[in-house]
Amino acid sequence: MLKNKKSLTLDEGFERYYLALEYKSVGNNLKAINILKTTIIHLCNPEKLSNEVHLVAILQNALAKIYMEVNDIKQALYFFDKSILNIDSLTAKENKVSVPLQEQQILKLLNMALLYKKIKKPDKSIKYLKLGQDRYKLIINSKERDETMSITIKNKMQTLGIENF
Repeated sequence: MLKNKKSLTLDEGFERYYLALEYKSVGNNLKAINILKTTIIHLCNPEKLSNEVHLVAILQNALAKIYMEVNDIKQALYFFDKSILNIDSLTAKENKVSVPLQEQQILKLLNMALLYKKIKKPDKSIKYLKLGQDRYKLIINSKERDETMSITIKNKMQTLGIENF
């Protein structure tokens, strides 16, 4: 489908993202994974624009979630980590902290903590849990915070055994 095309526009990247989500919703995870991976490859270039980096991070997060669902923990951890690194580099480059992005980062860190807990690596699980908690403490009093996202974060922390923080 993209064999002869070297790069995608952002709009094409988002179209492919939504197509992958459609395939995932009907249980065709393999097709969704292939679309997401191909899209990442065709979006990456040396002069990454901020929007491209953000879209690649979204695609990597979607891949991580699919791999988490199909119990491919190694790939899930890999793509959560890549997504976190891309968003962190983006926020450092733009020299600003976006609360919604930080909330997404917190959920990725907590997902990584859950995955490490699942494969019985408590030290790494605790490391990612603490990273998530530290980031949450930075935004807890922000007016930009999304209440639904806060509930999701708190529920995920409770799953990890943290009641109060």
